Amino acid sequence: QRDTQAVKAIQENRAGLMNDPESPILGNPNGDVTIVEFSDYQCPYCKRAHTTVKSVLAADGKVKLIFKDLPILGEPSRIAALAALAARTQNKFIELHNAMMEYNGKLDRDRIMQIAGSVGLDLDRLQKDMEDPKLKETIERNMALASALGVRGTPAFVIGNQFVPGAVDADALKKLISDARKG
Repeated sequence: QRDTQAVKAIQENRAGLMNDPESPILGNPNGDVTIVEFSDYQCPYCKRAHTTVKSVLAADGKVKLIFKDLPILGEPSRIAALAALAARTQNKFIELHNAMMEYNGKLDRDRIMQIAGSVGLDLDRLQKDMEDPKLKETIERNMALASALGVRGTPAFVIGNQFVPGAVDADALKKLISDARKG
């Protein structure tokens, strides 16, 4: 029952999942399998999943990852999401994304700016870019999409027609990718 609902929700929301031009893309943009990941920069499970996803993407080479910021753990999560999205104007999304995901410790605005500086972002420009209302709208779309899919926490993944709540290990992720390839 839950699976049927999930598949239906994925099909009904495919455009939002797959075609939002404001969602950052990692891995191979022309990959034969697409993973959509909902994540929060402060979530310890997301940080663990990040390591897994990163290694699987590196090993596979034919997987496209669409990243959806879902800042559900308070104001620092929202600031981190805005910073990551704004970093795209300086072509540093992946650097800031990885640095924040790999940072162990509490995030706040100062720490986020410190991390952003450490990956070579122009902080004055970043803070200005973070004010762009388009970024807030992107996050609101992600929230609505997560809600439509029944995402109750982070991380959550959509792989093919599979909805996968929670962190997955590398073997499970590889199997889900393989299943999606088989169609």
